[in-house]
Amino acid sequence: MRTEVEFKSATLIVKQIVRQIAKCKSCSSDGNDRPAHIQKASVPDKVLPHSIATHSLATQIMYQKFGMGAPFARQEKDFYQMNLEISRANMAHWTIRCRDAKCRLLQSS
Repeated sequence: MRTEVEFKSATLIVKQIVRQIAKCKSCSSDGNDRPAHIQKASVPDKVLPHSIATHSLATQIMYQKFGMGAPFARQEKDFYQMNLEISRANMAHWTIRCRDAKCRLLQSS
């Protein structure tokens, strides 16, 4: 018997989040003036609204920065080699926004 350890390099997964919206056909077709009822499906909350950052991506960026000492410029090059263009300014901005959100959570508890 033997034990082996296999290394699998990092992978990026692109997810397209689609929000389903349905309109009540009977409400809008009966000739009245009231607006039709519209139902929207729920979608998962974003860690950083209006960005492509997910929890795992933001965590990885901060781990590389503060845990491993990798500057944002080096991370920018690493992501570029993985065919993902994230500027170091975006990474810095995301880090600040995550810190602010964490501070708000600590203050509210």
